[in-house]
Amino acid sequence: MRLRVNAALGVLLIAALPAMAQSSDSKTLSIPAQDLDAALLALGQAFGMNVVAAEDLTVGLTSSALQGDFTPDAALKQLLSGTELVFEVSSNGTFIIQRASVSQRLSAIPDRKIEEIVIRGEKIDRPLLNTLSSVSVLEGEVIDNSYITDLSQIFQRITNVSGSGSGFAIRGIPERGVGSGTGDTSQTSAVYVDGAVQSQFSSSGGIVSTWDISQVEVFRGAQTTTQGRAALGGAVIVNTEDPGFEWSGRARIAGGEYDTRQYAAALGGPIIDETLAFRIAVDSNETDGFNDSSLPMVRCLMISVARSVTWSEASCCCEPAIRLKRCSR
Repeated sequence: MRLRVNAALGVLLIAALPAMAQSSDSKTLSIPAQDLDAALLALGQAFGMNVVAAEDLTVGLTSSALQGDFTPDAALKQLLSGTELVFEVSSNGTFIIQRASVSQRLSAIPDRKIEEIVIRGEKIDRPLLNTLSSVSVLEGEVIDNSYITDLSQIFQRITNVSGSGSGFAIRGIPERGVGSGTGDTSQTSAVYVDGAVQSQFSSSGGIVSTWDISQVEVFRGAQTTTQGRAALGGAVIVNTEDPGFEWSGRARIAGGEYDTRQYAAALGGPIIDETLAFRIAVDSNETDGFNDSSLPMVRCLMISVARSVTWSEASCCCEPAIRLKRCSR
C-alpha cells in the first residue's frame, strides 16, 4: 500500500518528512470544492500539518468547500464530509485518513424520529403497532398529495376493500349486507365522521369529502363492540382537522373533464386564547358527468364547523359542533 503525505512543502514520502511546527490555532481559510488530493494539500500548506492517506482512498473524491475560520481538526472534518472518510491523529501529530467503519457511518446519519400513527377508531387512542384490529390508515398529507377528493377513491387504494360511487364492500361484504338489492337496507358497514355515523346515501354515494381531513381509518371485520350494530362488517373512521390556537387556512380551486369543478377552503384559529378555538371547512364539487342527460348537474356542498375547548393545560377537548351536507341534482 502506497502512502502519500501532504505537508507544507508538498507531497513527500513519510520517511522524508522534515520536522515542522504544526499550528493548532484557528485560521481564516478559503478553499473551494475541488479534488480531495488538492484540497488536502492546500490545507497542509495552510496549517503546516502532515496528512497521510492511502492512494486508493482519495481517488475520484471531491472535497467540500472551506470558507471561514477553522481549527485543523474542524477544517479536515469539513473537507472529508460526505466522503465516508475519517481521520485520527497519531502521537507525533500526523493526521491519518482512513475509511470509516460501519458504526462510524451510522453515527454520522442524523437521527430521524418516525412519527407515530395513532388509531382513534377504537374509542381509546393507541399507536397503530399496539392495536389488534385489522386496520389501514391514510393520513391527510397522503390524501392531499394524491388528490383524493372523496371516500370512494380511498376504498380503491386499500386491500380487502372495494368501492365506487355506488357503494363499498369490506372483505367482500357489501355495506348493506349480503342481501343488498333485495329490499334489505340494514347496514353492515358504516362511515363515521368525527364520531357521527353517516347516512347510507352519503356513504353509498361516496360523497363524503376528504377535504381538510386529518386521517381516515378503515377497520376490516366486526366493530360492533366499539361502533354499534351498523359496523358488523367493518367501519370507516374519518377524522377532520382539529382546531388550533394559531391561525391557519388553506384553499383549493380545481377543475377537470366533464366540466368538473371544485372550490374548497378551510380556516381556523383562536376565539379566546388558550381556551376556545374554531375551524370551519367548506367544499363544493360540481360535475356534468360523462352521460348526456336532461337532468341538472350533480352538486355537493359540505360545511363543517369544529370547536376546541381547553379546560386546563393538561387536558383538551375537541368535538364537532356543526356538520352540514347537501347534495342535489
